[in-house]
Amino acid sequence: MSRTAADVIVIGAGAAGAVLAARLSEDPDRRVLLLEAGPAPRSISEFPSELLDASRVLGARPFRSRNWTYNAELAHGRPFDLVRGRMLGGSTSINGGYFIRPTESDLTRWAELAGPEWSLNRSLDLWRGIETDLEYATSPLHGDRGPIPISRAQLDSHPASAAFYEASLAAGYPDESDKNAFSEPGIGPVPTNSLNGVRWNVAVAYLFPALARPNLQVRAHTEVESVVVRGRRAVAVQTRAGRFDGAEIVVAAGALESPRILARSGLDPRSHAFFRDHPQVIVGHRPASRALAPESTWMGAALHANIDDATVEILQSLRPMSALVGESATANELNPLLISVNDNHEQRSVIDLVSGRIEYNYLGSSRARFLMRRAVRMATDLVESHGALGLHDVPDDALSNDSALDAWIHSRLGTSVHSGSSIPAGSVVDGFGVLQGVAGVRVADTSIIPDGPSRGPAASAVFIGELVAR
Repeated sequence: MSRTAADVIVIGAGAAGAVLAARLSEDPDRRVLLLEAGPAPRSISEFPSELLDASRVLGARPFRSRNWTYNAELAHGRPFDLVRGRMLGGSTSINGGYFIRPTESDLTRWAELAGPEWSLNRSLDLWRGIETDLEYATSPLHGDRGPIPISRAQLDSHPASAAFYEASLAAGYPDESDKNAFSEPGIGPVPTNSLNGVRWNVAVAYLFPALARPNLQVRAHTEVESVVVRGRRAVAVQTRAGRFDGAEIVVAAGALESPRILARSGLDPRSHAFFRDHPQVIVGHRPASRALAPESTWMGAALHANIDDATVEILQSLRPMSALVGESATANELNPLLISVNDNHEQRSVIDLVSGRIEYNYLGSSRARFLMRRAVRMATDLVESHGALGLHDVPDDALSNDSALDAWIHSRLGTSVHSGSSIPAGSVVDGFGVLQGVAGVRVADTSIIPDGPSRGPAASAVFIGELVAR
């Protein structure tokens, strides 16, 4: 059964798809149909309250109805259940609220691969238009009237964040008070897409203000099977609920689902797709004194540092894991706080486009193991250098022996969930997401990032929605 035709059908209401649908529907003569596999609340009052809580990460638990869950292996002998958002707002509804722009060198490299529209000079207006920066609104690098509010923790409001900041400066790392200023990497507060403790996901920021438009239709619980192609042109989207005709189709289902949709549609001949992500290890520490985390955010400071042309990220949590992902915000304050150690050097992972199984291949090279060891030792050195940070939980014998530290890292291994580059712009699609070889199909999500970013990709996903909309 064929449904009413649309000018543009957007598959996926996540960080890029929701932005794209909202921007395209600003033209009242363009009919936009947004298809979302999960639920689609119509207002902030209908949105699950626990997912709006920016002080915790309650949506990141596997096997929830609002999530996609992928079977994965991080490294040999390390199985993992990967969770991605499956509802209005996509992963911006369940992630930690980290909203850091790519670096200038990222944008320069991407522009060389995908075209000048990705460069800082050509894209700055788009970056500014995304945000209302609550601390830097008067800066020429920032916006003061965009849909997404950007706020940062006050590092002196918590003894652990103040100590982590002081220890990093004392160790010689640069002060990077504005991590969205395309400056040199250093220590500073994490920019978040939150306002007064509310996670301002793309549904809240972009879609809810647009839902009253008669030319924008959002269909929830509509899982896409394939793009329908006639000759060399896409003409419709086939879903489990039926077929929807469209003059142009935009696949915005995320870096893991978008290549699977293209493969099911006969538009991607691969059986597997490579993608990029960042391995992660959690270092726990017990500060010398206890204080409750701020009500507005769980993140304190983040240190970015370059090691042999690779970037590592050491990100501080002001809540213990039990309070961060499940229990009440004040529970178990005596449990260790967390420091997330991420190797943001490019990692080449692979997804089976039929089964969806993921092989991360983390720690598979001597360089990857070297970088993670260096990053863990950097984190423990910082904790040991400042009395207020207390004691960390990495054994002394592991820190003094590379093989023992490799084993400890393997036992704690996780992932940053920074997936991207599975359909890279500059090769499979062009810089505006146009799929090569077939008319009427674009891709717009982190899958088209030309290669791996050196920082988390949530802000880049919103940027891609804006870029493809333009």
